[in-house]
Amino acid sequence: MLLIDGYNLLFALKAPNSRTLEEDRAELIESLTRFAEATNQALRIVFDKGGPRRDRRTRVEIIYVADGSTADDVIVAALEDTADRTAYRVVTSDRAIRTAAEKRRFTVVESRAFWKEVQAWLAPPKTGEPRGKQQGISSFEADAW
Repeated sequence: MLLIDGYNLLFALKAPNSRTLEEDRAELIESLTRFAEATNQALRIVFDKGGPRRDRRTRVEIIYVADGSTADDVIVAALEDTADRTAYRVVTSDRAIRTAAEKRRFTVVESRAFWKEVQAWLAPPKTGEPRGKQQGISSFEADAW
């Protein structure tokens, strides 16, 4: 499962524009939902506040953290709750989360690098070959093997 630091990813990508944070967040969630379906991966996106407590899409769980806690706390707690280092692939550029994940030997992907992976999957195919054949397996899939 991909465990994503939602606002960390969003702010790594967000360019100044006239759109609201809610609009940008909704677009990010839509893109990640399409990515999850295209790659057959489960995603958990964690945001600090900003919506209902939880939202569920086909392969995507969205968590909005309550007051008094942070997305960082929720992500680190999820990592601490399992001894299976293949349970999560963590997407963040946050130093504290990266340190906690690496200490427990989880795979960590920097936010911008992950977004390039998402864009590659969502781009129209360049040939008639299936996308999976063009892209090969992901680094997470290789690590799992």
